[in-house]
Amino acid sequence: MPKKNTITQRHIDSLVSKSSVLVQKIGDKTTIVQLVLPNGFAINEFSSCVDPENYNEELGKSICIERIKNKIWELEGYLLQNKIKLLDLEHFKDTVQGLYALDRDPKLTDIDTIRKIAFRID
Repeated sequence: MPKKNTITQRHIDSLVSKSSVLVQKIGDKTTIVQLVLPNGFAINEFSSCVDPENYNEELGKSICIERIKNKIWELEGYLLQNKIKLLDLEHFKDTVQGLYALDRDPKLTDIDTIRKIAFRID
């Protein structure tokens, strides 16, 4: 049974497979890769070799994709941590009350009001 609150390699690979990838050669020894995630967020990475005779676009692309995957792990970890905190509604309510000193405000019993205040949604 999979653990809760974890990011998996399968998830990362799924995001990459659903993304668009642009590969471009710059000069005679640099590969630039832009991966646009399904939500539109773009991650850019580059790789270079010392000797132009050793340039291999596929190798450069592979190196860049691995670096991008590492960045996605970090981004997805941040996102999951944020979701966990936001799902803890009591913590969420306490945080809003503490930040805005509104602990006597009766409107703060309604979670939609709390979200509007915390995210400044009109």
